[in-house]
Amino acid sequence: FCINGIVAPDRQPNPHYYELKKVYQAIRFGLCDNRSVKITNRYGFMNLNRFDFSWQLLENGVAIEQGRIPAVHAVPGAHAEVTVPYGATFSDGKDYHLLISARLKEATLWGPKAFEIAWEQFQMPDTFGKVNKQKTKIRTKKLTAILSHTYTT
Repeated sequence: FCINGIVAPDRQPNPHYYELKKVYQAIRFGLCDNRSVKITNRYGFMNLNRFDFSWQLLENGVAIEQGRIPAVHAVPGAHAEVTVPYGATFSDGKDYHLLISARLKEATLWGPKAFEIAWEQFQMPDTFGKVNKQKTKIRTKKLTAILSHTYTT
């Protein structure tokens, strides 16, 4: 008996619990443009109005803005397009990501209020921009190698 399931015997989630939760999420997100997100309801019998949706704009991994998305109504199998009202402008040389999250509005038998059901993180298209090519020379006693790296700034 290996005790390597999704949840450990002491009811602590193992690391692959979070991967499975992400793969099984029934709400999908797609970035339409810099401010619009398509939210798809893949549930069979539940409207998305049961969830609170929120967003965060991250600059180099640090939240610089956050807010809530007004009520999202999408019947099973349908989608809704929402606007994310951030006010930040993007600076050169910094990495920007948009994080969208869906959480329970009310507690259920299996999850407390504000339990995260689904999430997605998008790299903002304005930050794709310039590509810098840089070569790195690595020297060892027996081998010299030149590696080519491509960075997005």
